[in-house]
Amino acid sequence: MTRRLATLLVLPLAGCFVDPGRHGSDGASASGPGSSGADDTSGPVLTSTGELETSTGITPISTSGVDPTSSASDPSASDPSASDPSASDPTMTATTLPPAHCGDGVVDPGEGCDDGNNLDADACLANCQPASCSDGVQSQSESDVDCGGPCSSCGSCHLCGGDGDCEGGLVCDGARCVAAAKLSVDWVTHCGVDSSNWYVGPALPAGPYRVLALGGGGTNFVQGSNYAWQVACEGIDLTALDSGYGHASPDEAFNALPVKQIVRDYAGGPLRCGIIDDPCDDNAGSVEFTFTLDCP
Repeated sequence: MTRRLATLLVLPLAGCFVDPGRHGSDGASASGPGSSGADDTSGPVLTSTGELETSTGITPISTSGVDPTSSASDPSASDPSASDPSASDPTMTATTLPPAHCGDGVVDPGEGCDDGNNLDADACLANCQPASCSDGVQSQSESDVDCGGPCSSCGSCHLCGGDGDCEGGLVCDGARCVAAAKLSVDWVTHCGVDSSNWYVGPALPAGPYRVLALGGGGTNFVQGSNYAWQVACEGIDLTALDSGYGHASPDEAFNALPVKQIVRDYAGGPLRCGIIDDPCDDNAGSVEFTFTLDCP
């Protein structure tokens, strides 16, 4: 019987091939560029797991063929405009809106109004609340603080734009509400040694008053040229308004006054003014003047 010998097929196994050139003379494996093998190369070497071996370590190879550490996988690495549009458009700048505040023209929570300014004089106050007649400031078209204009009338010495801004019995002297009276004292009718026949004017509150001589003059001798400018009122001293007698006409007497306006304290009440004389039937002429509360 003939014995057949089995043919041994030897196949090289992947990963088990040994490159003779990668060994040193003593059979030790050369592991890097420092090896003295004859066919040693300095290029990259694939490891048995398919990774790329470099001098600094092992870098994974992407299955898609793109290195994940390269700029190709991160557009912003090579193109800063991808993450910041202003980098590619110089006209674009990063802006931050200011926080809401009173005066920005927008009615925000807690504001009753916002007209875009910080003024108290209009219908919206500087604190962004609507103006009223009790807000403690001169707002809207008030002539003074919380009075005049759309509010109630103003009292003595408050600012005014006309008589309508003032309480009853007060007039606007062009700037303030004042108690005032214009009087004309006749040297015949309002004459006497007492005030029983004197002119009775309106009641005025107590306070300092400006007394202004307006014109005229009187005489107590009809036959002669003996005019003077003088007058008397109860509760106030007017002796400084006296031109003295001896003037040829009322105008001459008025022009001879040393002062035409004085300020005196008045005790208050109805004005009683006249000329002190007796008898009075030989008198002539009259004098005119005003009483006006003198505001500080």
